[in-house]
Amino acid sequence: MSYQIIKAKYLNNFLIELVFADGKINKVDFESFVKNYPAYPEYKKIENFKKFKLVEGNIVWGENWDMIFPLLDLYNNDLSNSDFKNEEMYLSVNL
Repeated sequence: MSYQIIKAKYLNNFLIELVFADGKINKVDFESFVKNYPAYPEYKKIENFKKFKLVEGNIVWGENWDMIFPLLDLYNNDLSNSDFKNEEMYLSVNL
């Protein structure tokens, strides 16, 4: 199954509507993750959070993919598995 995101629309606050390749639509609230994660504090500001982009089926923030989430978590609309100690799982490497 492909979990690729084909469309992302900012709604409000830290809420983004994601449309997946299979037609599934989720409204994902990133607020808890963004506000509690110590890396990249610039994304706590709404004007910076809104500057996401879609690249290769992923939603990413920053030129070097500073912040990226596992597609399966986004597909399941469940960021509760976020492990703030495991940066490698949620942040991309510099390209």
